[in-house]
Amino acid sequence: MAMVTPPRYGSDPSLAATRVDHAVLRVSHVGVSFGGIQALVDVDLAVVRGSITGLIGPNGAGKTTLFNVITGLQPPDTGQVILDGENVTGLKPHKRARLGLARTFQRLEIFGSMSVFDNVLTGAELSQGWAHPESASPREVARRAIERVGIEAIADNRADSLPVGLARMVEVARALATNPQVLLLDEPSSGLNEEESVRFASLLLQLAKEGLALLLVEHDMEMVMRICSFLYVLDFGRLLAAGTPLEIQVNPAVQAAYLGTEA
Repeated sequence: MAMVTPPRYGSDPSLAATRVDHAVLRVSHVGVSFGGIQALVDVDLAVVRGSITGLIGPNGAGKTTLFNVITGLQPPDTGQVILDGENVTGLKPHKRARLGLARTFQRLEIFGSMSVFDNVLTGAELSQGWAHPESASPREVARRAIERVGIEAIADNRADSLPVGLARMVEVARALATNPQVLLLDEPSSGLNEEESVRFASLLLQLAKEGLALLLVEHDMEMVMRICSFLYVLDFGRLLAAGTPLEIQVNPAVQAAYLGTEA
C-alpha cells in the first residue's frame, strides 16, 4: 500500500491562512544562506495575539537563525518580516523593539552583578519614551513587570545568586518592561527542573491570556504540546509541517524527522 503524505499544514489548510490574516507577526518566504549552506529555505510563519505559537525541530534546523531574522540580527537573502502590518525587513533591531518586538535568548543574558529590580529597570529605561507613552516612570514600569511574573520576593537579590529557573523569570520580566506586542522565547525551559518548568509554562499561558503574542522555540515536547495552540516544524531549514499539536504529533514526516515513531 502506498504511503499517503499528510498535508504540510495539517488537516485544515484554511487554518494556516486564517492565522496569516490575523497575524501580528508574519514571516513570508524567508531564505538565508551562509556560503553554500542554505540555513532557511522559503519559510512562512504567522504569530497571533493571545496565543503561544511553537517553533520546533532538530538541532541545526534553523530555528535560532529564523529568530535572528525576525529580530533583525540576521538579514534574509529573500522574503519579508511583517510586524503589525509594517514591513520591518530592513529595520535595525532597536527599531523593531520600538514597534513591539522583544526576545529572550537560549543562553541567559542577565547582568549578574545587578539586582533583579535593576535588571528589569534596564528594559524599562531603554524603552522610556516609546514603549510607555503614559506617565509611569521606568521604576514603576519595572515594578509592574516584576509583579506580573511573580518575582517580587527576590527583587533586591543579586541576579547571579539566582537558580536558573528564577533567572529565566527575570529575563521575561525585563522583556515585558519594554511593553512588547510579540515576545520571542529561545529555549526558555533549558536548565529548569520539572517544578520550574511547570511554573514557567503557567506564566506563558497567563501572558497569552492577557493578549500577548508568543513565539516559542523549545525542546521540551511535553510543554510544547500542552501550551501551544499552533506549531511549525523546521527540518534542514525548510518548513516540514505546520498545524495543531495533535496534527503535528500524528504527522509521519515529523515523527520520522524529530518526534520519533512513538510520539
